[in-house]
Amino acid sequence: MQAGSDKLVASTQQPPVVPVPGEKMAGEAANKFVPEEVARQLDNVDENGQVIDPSMQSGDIRATWIKARKSFYQRNYELSEQSYLKVIEDTEDNFDAYGELGNVYFNQGKKTQAAAAYYEAAAILVRKGQVQRVKSLMGLMRHLDKSKAEELQKLIDATQKKAA
Repeated sequence: MQAGSDKLVASTQQPPVVPVPGEKMAGEAANKFVPEEVARQLDNVDENGQVIDPSMQSGDIRATWIKARKSFYQRNYELSEQSYLKVIEDTEDNFDAYGELGNVYFNQGKKTQAAAAYYEAAAILVRKGQVQRVKSLMGLMRHLDKSKAEELQKLIDATQKKAA
């Protein structure tokens, strides 16, 4: 009888409930969804610490970015796409947001849209002088959209000629 009751107890025990990552995050933990290198922009300041747009609430941008990442993680690509587009609209030269938007499209098999988003991210990096980072994307760009890859190569070449 004792053995039977042990089985009953074992079968009625529930496995521990594990929250979806990020669901209960607040404060500093929530900021982990945002790369440190874009944190200043999400705080609505440029690289010199100057306010980009006094009317824009940085908390809203950060919340939208976090929503975009959570949605992507949860495979809610439509909400993720909308959220990244809002972050892009509300920030300036946000290569990370374009890159992550490219990931949203890529995971849905939307090669042309993914290539366009990656191109925008890469073009911003080229303008910022980070050509080496961009060169690492060329293989993926060629795979997704050869014409965008060629356009990106021309941009890189033109930038390097100006620097020389």
